[in-house]
Amino acid sequence: MYKELFKQIVELISKPEKAWNRLAGEEADQERFLSRYLFPLIGMLTLAAFVGVFFADRVFSIEKALRLAIKALLSSLCSFYLGAYILDRLLSGPFGGKSDLPLCQRFMGYASSLVYVLMIVLGLLPSGDFFFLYIFVLYTPFIVYAGAGTYMGIDETPWKWNWTRRTAFTIATSALIIFLPGLIDKFLYFLMPGFRV
Repeated sequence: MYKELFKQIVELISKPEKAWNRLAGEEADQERFLSRYLFPLIGMLTLAAFVGVFFADRVFSIEKALRLAIKALLSSLCSFYLGAYILDRLLSGPFGGKSDLPLCQRFMGYASSLVYVLMIVLGLLPSGDFFFLYIFVLYTPFIVYAGAGTYMGIDETPWKWNWTRRTAFTIATSALIIFLPGLIDKFLYFLMPGFRV
């Protein structure tokens, strides 16, 4: 299962066009997507946040490790579900498509692969020392753009402000993928003072 997961992640990051074409040709199976792709990936992200405390601090604190793991789990799950919901509203509203929440969830999960991998890597490394790795999130719009046409069926017809629908969709979705986890993390910081690390 994990070999297939890693292969899919590498393909989505290194050859997004090929990966989206393959995913579009497969039968849509929401349960399989959640149980064999998204939840294991978020589980690894949570585990990385927990284990990262061991590498970051001289003295391992189980309390701090649990706080960071819970915060990572909540921010990634909330940003996934909220982002997919917002994407579904955008798809059925301004982009003139029909509402399809499971499709939006699959797209959001697959398109977020790079962000999840970065969160795993940064969770394992000492905080602050490798902040420059966040520059790689700028590759996310390319992954989204590749999937917008093939997987989501967003065409290149002209839209508002001299943009095409596909470009506008790419900008909106990339913003959700890149900024929503951080916003939810900040929201949790203020909502639950006990989780401040």
